[in-house]
Amino acid sequence: MNSNKQEFLIMKIIYKYIILFLLSVVAINTNAQIIANGNTDQATSNSGAPIFLFSDLSSGSLSVSTLPESTYTWYTYSGTGWNQIQSSNNPTLTTSLLETGYRVVRNNTTSTDEFFCWVFQPEIISAEIETTTFDCINLDLAVIPQVKTLTYYNFTNGSPITLDYSYSYQWESLPAGEIDGSTEAIPEITSPYENTSYTVNLSAFNGAATTTATIDIEAIAVSAAFSFTPTDRENYNELQELNYKGSAPMSVAFESESLGTITDYEWNFIKNAFGDDEAYTYAPHLEPNTNFTFEEIGTYNITLTVSNIFSGCSNIKEIDTPLEVIEIKLEAPNVFTPNGDGINDEFVVVYRSIKSFKMVIVNRWGRKVFTTTNPAEGWDGKISGREASEGVYFYYIEAKGFNEGETLEKKGPLHLIRGKK
Repeated sequence: MNSNKQEFLIMKIIYKYIILFLLSVVAINTNAQIIANGNTDQATSNSGAPIFLFSDLSSGSLSVSTLPESTYTWYTYSGTGWNQIQSSNNPTLTTSLLETGYRVVRNNTTSTDEFFCWVFQPEIISAEIETTTFDCINLDLAVIPQVKTLTYYNFTNGSPITLDYSYSYQWESLPAGEIDGSTEAIPEITSPYENTSYTVNLSAFNGAATTTATIDIEAIAVSAAFSFTPTDRENYNELQELNYKGSAPMSVAFESESLGTITDYEWNFIKNAFGDDEAYTYAPHLEPNTNFTFEEIGTYNITLTVSNIFSGCSNIKEIDTPLEVIEIKLEAPNVFTPNGDGINDEFVVVYRSIKSFKMVIVNRWGRKVFTTTNPAEGWDGKISGREASEGVYFYYIEAKGFNEGETLEKKGPLHLIRGKK
């Protein structure tokens, strides 16, 4: 009796652990799901069932996690119910995949499980690029795709649900530009300065469906820019100034560095108000590159306006710092040494902004020894080709500037010293 009781207790303990083991196995298997091979992306339906997306259904397959001694029965969804297509101990579906819903029932001696999924092969039928913003400054591009509708169903009430496509974008342009490498759905870029082709490589569901679209945009924007170069002064004794300042007449070459398909150029030279004089605008120059000579004292603003009559766009650029023509100036030394050593060999003035000039040099008895109307010309200390005597001479200078009433008179003694040669 005692022996039978012991055997009963042992069997009871063994049975308890077997039950616990089976329960643990069943609990693990409830987490199993359908496995897709060859899919490029996966979404989730409103019921929680996975949606497998393939670029090519013929290269894909479905299977379910296995349990010992199980049978696997596969069904497809017809829109109103389930149609059995395969039943065996093979966990892999052996028929070709279709765009539909799938259900698999797994049976063994201890449990019955069922799993669901949807299978689709998405397609981008076509795509176009449209401009959402199209002006002289910005250009916004948007892709409008035409796609195959992917419809799955609510298993409870049979209502249809459309799966939204998820896209990725890769932009480029020819010629290359700021859009290159953009992954934005609607990139905002600067309107092109030249005819440009914009291309997007559109991908859906991680490459399950792809296409390419291109749009050609004619040159829209223009951007004014220019550089300028003052003409070098040939006379060494004329005072030199910085780039933005100079002696009259100050000749400057202007060169357009504008961007875009430009049909019209307009240079304007504006003399700013100075003293009692009001601001004055000279007649515009209409060439891409031009020259202008500034004669009157004062500051000048320069603007370049460029236009594209086909796009209706224009742009204006103003010089960063006004150009300045500086007032008349005249300086004369009181000694020179015409001995041929290359230093102070001529009596020559230093000048700026002189329009007319007259200089007379006389000896101590008032006899003219030199005269000139060119401020760049100096006296070399000779009279009729012969060296003048050392001593004191006198100079008289009358000069006029480019502004009305602008005159200078200068006179004084001049010492001619030859020294040792």
